[in-house]
Amino acid sequence: MHPSFRTTASLLTLASLLALSGCAVKYDHRGHTILSADLPELFGTVMDSRLLPDGQTSVTLRRMGDQWSLKFGTLSRVVDLGALRGGRIAHVSQVGTATNILLLIDTPQCGRQYRLVSVAGKSQAAVWDLDMPCTGVEPLVQTGRVEQYIDFTVGSRVSRFVYRDGKLGRRPDVVLPPGVTSLPGPVGSQDPAGQPPGDRYQPGPPFAPSAAQLRQRPAASATGSTPR
Repeated sequence: MHPSFRTTASLLTLASLLALSGCAVKYDHRGHTILSADLPELFGTVMDSRLLPDGQTSVTLRRMGDQWSLKFGTLSRVVDLGALRGGRIAHVSQVGTATNILLLIDTPQCGRQYRLVSVAGKSQAAVWDLDMPCTGVEPLVQTGRVEQYIDFTVGSRVSRFVYRDGKLGRRPDVVLPPGVTSLPGPVGSQDPAGQPPGDRYQPGPPFAPSAAQLRQRPAASATGSTPR
């Protein structure tokens, strides 16, 4: 077959896939747009879906084989999550200009691992696995205007993760006094359901988040793994 025929056939095949499945939009670490066929839209299975904070569009959790991904609303933006055994969307929120998705996933290392995915503008998605013991504790998520707190409480000890400006840190654990069930939330957040503000523990000066206390998934490179 003449090379030009093979090229034309390949282009027609790609065009057909894009027409059937739609386009998956991703961004690399430099903010460059990467377009590809959204095969999970055609061959995958929708595992979960939640409305985004705008109340009009949704984020969808999809699976194709053992590969999972998120797709955001009508923007065709896709974030690859890699190989998982299971998962669901635990929380969706808007923090400043970022849309944060907290996932509960099943991995070979832990059947109840929490993963935070943050998407803002035309930048590469940030993805963190929250480094907590595999105990199945459900976190308390409190979202303010520019910060988000994710608290895991075991007994009276609270482990707090803080998201702000595209970064995630972990503060030193806090032991709650008797009769107190949660730490205060960030500015602009709502009190936890059923928790009167007067019963909430007010800790001392905030600690600076420590990157050493957080296990962050490596960012994809332009020549390495697929951008998220």
